[in-house]
Amino acid sequence: MSHPVSDSPRGLVRWIDTIAERLEKRTARVLRKAGVDRTEWRVMTMLERGPATHFEVVAALPVERGSSAPADALGSLVLRQVVEITGRGYTLTPSGELLHDETLAAIAALRRKLVVGITPEDWATTVATLERIARNLR
Repeated sequence: MSHPVSDSPRGLVRWIDTIAERLEKRTARVLRKAGVDRTEWRVMTMLERGPATHFEVVAALPVERGSSAPADALGSLVLRQVVEITGRGYTLTPSGELLHDETLAAIAALRRKLVVGITPEDWATTVATLERIARNLR
């Protein structure tokens, strides 16, 4: 079955771009308030699951466009005593665990705001539809 594609200024691409831009800005604001950048947050999230070696951190977290390298983020977190080196590898310090938990709570609040007024069924349909569109464009 074929569907017409809207040429309206508020078509699919426009809404996806708008959502991505707003979500990026809000997430950056949460991370900035916590005093970490996106890569530092990714490192902290990885280490929250357990210790990791330098190699494991660098291998697991590819460099994102416009972000710092995982090795640089790891070094920054060590200098700020958010992460420490132990016999098991890099781990979060107690203050790092607290920072992670507080930041995670702020991100969870943002995610809750994202779905206000959207039923779980509508959310599932939206995500499934976007996934199908992405697969169709492979």
